Amino acid sequence: MAVHVERGLKIRVPQQLLGRLERRATITAATLTYTLHRECLNNVDNPGMRWQIEGGKLENGKHVANYSSVKRVSCGTTEQNTAQLWVTLFFLGSHPPENITLHGAHDFHSGAEIGSVSAASSAYSAQIGKHFKRVGNTLTIG
Repeated sequence: MAVHVERGLKIRVPQQLLGRLERRATITAATLTYTLHRECLNNVDNPGMRWQIEGGKLENGKHVANYSSVKRVSCGTTEQNTAQLWVTLFFLGSHPPENITLHGAHDFHSGAEIGSVSAASSAYSAQIGKHFKRVGNTLTIG
């Protein structure tokens, strides 16, 4: 038996599994950073106030995904000049695409966004629960 330490806990595991656990711990600890290139931004007014719909490409040196962002402004968000936010990243290479969904808040004063990963396909499931922030065109998860 070998000892594996994860999140401060010592776990006794068979030696043959130790390498797998160490690789998984390295992968889950990674911070993801992307540059967003907006291709559309549309406001849709309705009796509930406003939807703002944005979309474009996601890059980390090359085009790796597309994104769709929806912001909802209502009477509950106007005092703080903010909106509830959900964003889905659709990664290239498979059909249906591997994906990450983010939920949080958008601040109209600064344009900044914060929140956490609320859902993900199996390839990105280790990101669920991690915090994200968007400053300008830079999105950081983890």
